[in-house]
Parts: sequence; C-alpha cells; structure tokens
Amino acid sequence: MVPGKPVKSSIDTSHEGIYVPQISYFTPNIIVDVRDGKLWELELRLDKIGLLFENDELFFRFLLRRRFHKAVAFDILRSQIKKSEPVERICRIFDQIVTMKPEPTLSQSDILVHVFQPLLVEGLSREELSNMMLLFLRSLDKIGQTGHERLLCFLIDCLLKSGQSIVIEQLLQCGIFPSTSTIACALLAHPETQASGLDILKQDKNYIHVAEVLLNKGDIPQALKYHLAELNYDNFKSQKYLDAALKHDDQLFRDIYRHLEVENARILASSSPKGPFLHIPEEYKQLYISKFGNDDLSNFLSSIQTK
Repeated sequence: MVPGKPVKSSIDTSHEGIYVPQISYFTPNIIVDVRDGKLWELELRLDKIGLLFENDELFFRFLLRRRFHKAVAFDILRSQIKKSEPVERICRIFDQIVTMKPEPTLSQSDILVHVFQPLLVEGLSREELSNMMLLFLRSLDKIGQTGHERLLCFLIDCLLKSGQSIVIEQLLQCGIFPSTSTIACALLAHPETQASGLDILKQDKNYIHVAEVLLNKGDIPQALKYHLAELNYDNFKSQKYLDAALKHDDQLFRDIYRHLEVENARILASSSPKGPFLHIPEEYKQLYISKFGNDDLSNFLSSIQTK
C-alpha cells in the first residue's frame, strides 16, 4: 500500500511523486495520465483498510460513509459483539447506525438477518444475544423509533428460550413491545407468555382470535363467550364448539348446546337483531336428544322462550 502524499500546486514542476501535473483526478475514483495516455480506476479495499485505524469503532464510523460497505460492516459488528467489547462501545456503534443522515444505510432488517441471527448460529448464547438486541432497541428509543416486529419477535423467542420471561413482562409494561397481533402471536406461541398475548388481543378487541386461542387451550365456554361478543355470526360455526365439547364430556356438550339455543332466543326477542340465527345442524339436536332425552330439550326450550 502506497502512503498518500500531500497535494502540491501544479506550479511546482520539480515535484516528483504521486501527484504530478499531467495526471488528472475525477470523482469518484478515476485517474487519467494525459501524457502517457493511461486511465486508472481506483478501488478502495474496505476489507483491508481497517488496519489503518486505531480501533474498530473508528473504522466502523468510516465504513458507514462508504458505498458497498455492508458486508464489511456486518463482519466488524459481529466481531465486536463476539469479542465482548465494553457495552459503552457497542452502544456508540448502534447509535451511529440509527442516526446516519439522511437515513440509516443499515436497516433493522439488515441488522437482524446479517448480525443477530448469524451470531446465534456462531455460538453466542441467547442471553448475550438478547442483551445486544436490547442495546440496539435502546439506541432506537433515543431517537424516538421502535423496533420492527420481526426483530421484536426474535427477541421474544431468545428471551423465553434463555429463561428471561420476566424481562418480557417488563418490556410490555414499558411499551417497548407494541400491542399488535404479531406480537400477541409471538407471545401466544409460548406457555409462559400466553396470558400476555391474550391480554393484547383483548385490548385490541380481536375477539375472534381470542376465541381461537382459548378453544385450542380447551377453554370452550370462554372461547364461545368471546366469539359471540364479536356480534358477527356470518362465519360462525357451531359445529366447531359442539365437537370440541363432545371430546371433553357429555355435560359440556349439553352446556354448549344450551348456550347456543339461549343466544338464538335472545336474537329472536331482540327488536333489532344484530345478526342471523346461530345455525345448529340437526344432527347435534338428535345427538342431544339421544343423550339427555327429548323432554330435557323441550322443557329447556320452553323455559327460555317464556323469559
């Protein structure tokens, strides 16, 4: 590598160095020797130039201002994290990434796909990786930005698999995790955080999704309650709830069947029905009669119609 020399005025014709009068320079990287009729294209090897910097943090700052820098930047960032550099230095690097003007050249998706996820494959523990992602979220929060849902879902997975479910609760309380369906689904995928996922769906009044989750958990009465709270019966399938109840026991089947009949009676009695009747296939009526008798069903239907 030839060290650079200071540029001299073209008036100084006695200078014998790299910068001579007959050579012209054109941005970004073209060099022309007019006298000898030669043209060069200057290539900057970003992967080699790091040795000229006293530390990787300064090198990283230089990289962010170069084109075609991403591959080298990812390598440097992963190296910094694996070497357990001081937290302050990692934070400064993350701050540089998110505050690049006019806009960051390394997106959150870039950092997730090319830094955080590979670090897990390369042997970094989920606990250490979670800490690094939290530092990245800290840098985003400093400039009023939130983490993308893909990044947050990956963080949730790492926290849970490293036994840090309490941290998730804290992040939910602080608003670091937004109350969205995507985050709720990530929480519902793990038994430890299912309650938190359900809370998010209830806050958003996403009752159909709540019902599906509760039904999968076997809480059939609560699932039916939330499904009916949607007040949209067009796509309601009573068979799904009746079949689930039958798998549990006959008494639950009886309760769910009666609940559906009560709801139909309520709709009939309403002066402004909010939806069509809940269709109960005839086969379930006959199954009810075979299990509990025709008198049981007739007496029950009479009782709800007189109320």
